[in-house]
Amino acid sequence: MSALEICFCCPAGDHHLSFAYRFLQTYLNFPPMIEHELIILTDPGNEAQAEEIFAVCNRVKVVPTPDFAKDLSRYETWVKQSTAECVMMLGGSTYCRRPGWGLRAFTAFQQMGRNNLYGACGHTGAGPVRPHLRSTGFWGSPSMLARYPGWPRNEIGRYTAEHGSGCMSDWFASQGATCWVINFGSQYPLSNANDDPQGYARGSQQVLLIGDRLTMSPYQPFP
Repeated sequence: MSALEICFCCPAGDHHLSFAYRFLQTYLNFPPMIEHELIILTDPGNEAQAEEIFAVCNRVKVVPTPDFAKDLSRYETWVKQSTAECVMMLGGSTYCRRPGWGLRAFTAFQQMGRNNLYGACGHTGAGPVRPHLRSTGFWGSPSMLARYPGWPRNEIGRYTAEHGSGCMSDWFASQGATCWVINFGSQYPLSNANDDPQGYARGSQQVLLIGDRLTMSPYQPFP
C-alpha cells in the first residue's frame, strides 16, 4: 500500500496532449520531493500513449477510467479502488510550480487531520457558487472521498459536485471535517481562502502548490 498516490488526468486528444507534456516537464523540473505512486487516469484505449508519455517516471501506473463527468468521474473511479493513505487529485491542465508540493500536501494531511479535505486553490463563493476547494488539485483519504454521495453521473452534475449545494466541500463539513487551503508557508480554512496575499488569484500567486489553466497569466485577481 502506498502512503501517497498522485493522480493526474490525461484524456486523449491533441489539446490534452499538450497539457500532459506540460505537467510531465514541470513534474520533472519541480518534483514533489516525497515517495509516491503516480497514477495516470486516461481514456480506455489511450493507455499506450499515456504509458509512452510517462515512461520516464518512476512508480507510474496507467489506469483507464470513464469520463462521463470529466475529471470527477475519473477521480471517483480511482478513490473507490485505492488502498493508499492519501490520494491527491490533479486535473488535466495542472502543472507544478515549485519543488516540494507533494511533501507539503502530504505533511498537512498527516498533521492536520486525515478526515479533512485539502486543496491547492480555494474559492470563498459568490452568488450560486458555494465556497469550495477547486477540483483542479485536492487531496484526502480515499475512504472518505469514496463516501461522498454526490459524485456526478453526467457532465452537468460535475458543477454541482464541485461548487453547488451539497458539493464535496459542503459534505466534508457536514461530517465534522474541515476544508483547508494549503499553500507554501500558510494554510487557511476555506472561509479564509483569500487571506494569503500571494494565494490563488491574489498578487503573483507565489505560494500556490500547483497551478492550472485558471492560474495562468493573464488572470483576473480577487480584490
